[in-house]
Amino acid sequence: MIKKVKIIYKYMPKKYNEKEVYSKLLSKKGAERHKASQEYTRKKVSYDERLEKLKQILEGAFVFKPEEIEEVKKDDLEILNQEIKALQEEIKKQASPKEIKNLQSKSYKRLFQFARERKFLLDAQKELKKEIKELQHIYQKETNEASRNVLAELMDKYIEAREKIEARLKEISFENPESFLAYSLFELRKYKKELPSGIVETDYPKSQKERAEEILTKSRLVGFLGETGTGKTRLARKIAEEMTGDYEFVPGHKFITAEDLFYYRGLDVKKISPSDVPEIIKREIERFRLEHPDLSSKEIKSWEETIKQVVQGQAVNKELVSEVFLSAVLKAANEGKIVIIDEFNYIPPALLGGLNALIEAKPNEEISVFGQKIKVKPGFGVILTGNITRSEFRGRYLQREKIDPALVNRLNSGLIEYGSLPQANMSFKESILSQSELKEEKQIPSRELFQIGLTLLADEKGNISGPKDLLERVWNFSEELSLLQKIYGGEKLETPVKLSRGQDVVLKEYAISNRTYLSILEHWKNDNYRYSIDWYVYDNLIRPASIISPSEAGQIFSLLKERGMFFQDPMWGEVLKVNPTNYEIEGIEEIERRRKDFMKRQELKTPKHYFAPKEVAEAFLGVEMPELEEIEEVKKELEDEERIQRYEKLQERYDNVKGFIENLEQTIELYCQDEKNILGNKK
Repeated sequence: MIKKVKIIYKYMPKKYNEKEVYSKLLSKKGAERHKASQEYTRKKVSYDERLEKLKQILEGAFVFKPEEIEEVKKDDLEILNQEIKALQEEIKKQASPKEIKNLQSKSYKRLFQFARERKFLLDAQKELKKEIKELQHIYQKETNEASRNVLAELMDKYIEAREKIEARLKEISFENPESFLAYSLFELRKYKKELPSGIVETDYPKSQKERAEEILTKSRLVGFLGETGTGKTRLARKIAEEMTGDYEFVPGHKFITAEDLFYYRGLDVKKISPSDVPEIIKREIERFRLEHPDLSSKEIKSWEETIKQVVQGQAVNKELVSEVFLSAVLKAANEGKIVIIDEFNYIPPALLGGLNALIEAKPNEEISVFGQKIKVKPGFGVILTGNITRSEFRGRYLQREKIDPALVNRLNSGLIEYGSLPQANMSFKESILSQSELKEEKQIPSRELFQIGLTLLADEKGNISGPKDLLERVWNFSEELSLLQKIYGGEKLETPVKLSRGQDVVLKEYAISNRTYLSILEHWKNDNYRYSIDWYVYDNLIRPASIISPSEAGQIFSLLKERGMFFQDPMWGEVLKVNPTNYEIEGIEEIERRRKDFMKRQELKTPKHYFAPKEVAEAFLGVEMPELEEIEEVKKELEDEERIQRYEKLQERYDNVKGFIENLEQTIELYCQDEKNILGNKK
């Protein structure tokens, strides 16, 4: 410190002595320490305030006031009135109008109770989401490691609170028939809104999205790996939109260069604005004078005139200027956005290596990437998507690059394997738990693909009108398509799947995506279920597959016929034949030549069945609806009430009689002494 003071003192004006310089340095250090202390205190107060806010959010969510019932939106509840009345009709024959009225009032009371609590929980969920996003933003700007640790801990508390809210939302949804129906209809409506985006946030994609957002906040890099058609890229876009609003997108391909990813040089057309001309002339003349101090005033004046003419000429004419343009990755880093690199395993590892410095840079740190300096803004992140799965060893995806082990190491927990939607392998009837099984905490069979199918088929009020076996057929189709997706993606199966002759099912050329699933159901619905679902499975799955790979089309056809009970109509067996040696399917041409005739043979003759919201809700949630309040209980309550009324009437009569006797005795006491004696003798 003394040495530093001596060096500074040597170059300072003489009016400062060595002691003063030393004291100024100390005061500067003290000011820095004081500032750091204030900053720490400010952050600590901020953290404490956020924890207090979290506590208030949770208290508000789990404690609600009955008088706030008017806050519940009636339009969300009116859709249930019709169904509640229909349910009450089931016991109408056994109950009197008074009993029905009693039951109806209880139904509405429970419904409003659920709607009110749900509203508070959703408000809390919304507030938590906003707070988590704000904490993520603060975390990305923070450079101090200790502060980052505190922020990470705080984020974990908020995420834990979010999970607690979600668990409570599901818990209150199974308490009574009204909440059960309301919950299923609200979920259906939410999924319907998400359907056009291509990503319906059932439990699986929602959990993967939240996991990716947390990783991007802390380490800036996430990689989604999975088969084509699973929705990786759509999910990546949704994450980027929610986290940074705008985002950059790079489609990977084998000819990609550093210019496509990072930056390139090009010519930019520029024209000087007339209002800027005087200032430019003045600046250029001053610069010329400084660079040429030896010129005479006459020579300088001559050059000034030349400079003036050149600048004015440039203002009139456009000029081509060499510029550096930022490509997607550096543009995202410079603007604090997310960049999505699709099909990243097409890109040579050496090019992807340019991401390393950007990912590791501190907030607002200036670094050099391929010779170009860039400042990495908070919010920057990279999402990689690639068709890399457990079936990759088959060489399905040609011309892909091998993944750099260093990149995999850098990804670590950010490497997410994104597979097919969970779908249980069992009969439709077995997939719906009873209330007693639910109380025993038996796990509800997974049905996320099936839920998306029902979302597409049901209307806004949860009704479906179609063939009597519609729910079973859609369940079987969801189950079999999910199985085919797993086989194609090399996912582990609970039980091995064999064809009738004992062969393994091998699919590696024709990808079956969720788009195929939705297309089949959508065509079926749009045709008002006129034809059997078999026809739509043939037209949207078997026929296209036969063009790409006849052997895989044959395997898919055989599997659906043997396991899923599709194509049972004799017409399919008459025309479509599967070669037992190579499983190639034959007969597609025959069907296409007589297409209208075959469609006519697939027309459904049975009348349509109406599936009420109760049936749809049970299928959608995988649990039987809680039973309505037994009419006997209602009767018992009413009988008790009648007994009380009878008792009160008797009590009133008793009090009247007692009062009359007391009055009589008082009268006798006053006016009838002889009679009193007589009465007394009788006693």
